[in-house]
Amino acid sequence: MILLLVAFSTVSAGYESSNAKISNIYSDINSCDVTIKSETTIQNLILSLQLFDDGNFVDEKRLFIDELEPESKNIRVVSWDIKNPDESSYKVSARLIQNSSIVDSKNHSFHFGSPAIPRITVDDVVSDSNGLNLIVNPRESVIADIEYMLVNGSEVIYTAEDMKVSIHSRSVELRKRWGVILKNNRVYHGRLKINLHTPVNDVHAFMTSFTAKDNAVITDIYKDEVGSSVTIAGKSQVPFSGYLEFRVLKNKSGSVKVVESAVKKSPVLLDGEDETVEVIWNNTLPKGIYKLTVELVGNDGDLIDKKETIIESDYRQTSDKKDEEKEAGKPVPGFLIFDSLMIFTTIAVMYWIRK
Repeated sequence: MILLLVAFSTVSAGYESSNAKISNIYSDINSCDVTIKSETTIQNLILSLQLFDDGNFVDEKRLFIDELEPESKNIRVVSWDIKNPDESSYKVSARLIQNSSIVDSKNHSFHFGSPAIPRITVDDVVSDSNGLNLIVNPRESVIADIEYMLVNGSEVIYTAEDMKVSIHSRSVELRKRWGVILKNNRVYHGRLKINLHTPVNDVHAFMTSFTAKDNAVITDIYKDEVGSSVTIAGKSQVPFSGYLEFRVLKNKSGSVKVVESAVKKSPVLLDGEDETVEVIWNNTLPKGIYKLTVELVGNDGDLIDKKETIIESDYRQTSDKKDEEKEAGKPVPGFLIFDSLMIFTTIAVMYWIRK
C-alpha cells in the first residue's frame, strides 16, 4: 500500500508540473516580463531567464516562485544589467524548472539599435503611490493597446489595460490609478507596455521605480469660537492613518500664546476618499481675533500639510455682559452735575419768591 501511494504521488507531481506553461514573453534591452499560467496548484518553481547577443551569453536572472494558484496568471519582471549594449540581435531563453527538470520553455528575439523611426514617442512616464502617468506624442495616427503593471520585487501584483486607444495629431496624457493597497516606504516599479498592432506588431516598454508613501491634504476648514472641523482627502494608495493637531493662538501684550490645543486621529484614507474631523475647544473663545493653525501629520510622524486661518469671536462672557449692563444703567457724571445745579437754582428761586 505504501509503494502504491508513493507512485501515485510521483505521477501526480509530474502531472501538476506539466500544467505550468510560459504563455508569453517580452523583452527589450532594459527589461523582460514573462507570463506563466497554471491549471493546478504548483509549488517550488524556478524561472530561468538567459539573454544572448548573437548567440553569446550576456546575462541571466533566476526567480524563485513559491506557488502558482489554480487558473492563475502570474507575471514576473526582471531588469537586465547591461552597460553600453551593442547594436545587435538578442534572444531571451526562458525556462520553467521544477525539481531540476524543465517544465516548459520559450524564446523571444528582438533587435536593439534599429534605425527605424518610431510611430510614437513617450515624452514622460511617472509612477508614484497613486498610479502611473504618461504623455504620448504620435508621429502618425495609431490605435494602441496600453498595459499598466505594478511590480513588487519581481512579481506583478496589479495589471490594467486600456484597449484601442486612439492617438492622433496631438499629445495624449494617460493615467491609471493602482487598484491595490500599497505598503508605506516600500519600493515598487511601475511598468508600461504600449502595443501597436498594424502594419506590424510594435511594442514600447517603460519601467520606473518609486517609494510608496502615505499622503493626504487638508481641503476645507470651518472654525468659530466653539470649535473647528477639517476635511481631509487621501492622496495615496498607502492607507493614511495620521492625525490632526489644532492650535489656537492669541497675541497678548506683544507675545503669542496658545489658548487652545487639541490632537485628533484621522480616519483611514486612500486616494480619492475624504472625511471630516471635528474638535470642540475646552472653553468658548472670548471676544477677539485669534490665529488657528492645523497641521496634518503622517504615518511616520512627518508633517504632510499645514493650514492657517483666523477666528474672529464675538462671544462675550456673562460677567462682561453684567458689567456692561451696570455701566449702561449708571448716569453719566456730566448729567449728575447738571441735575445738581438745577435743584440748587430751583431752591434759590423759591426762596426769593417767598421773600
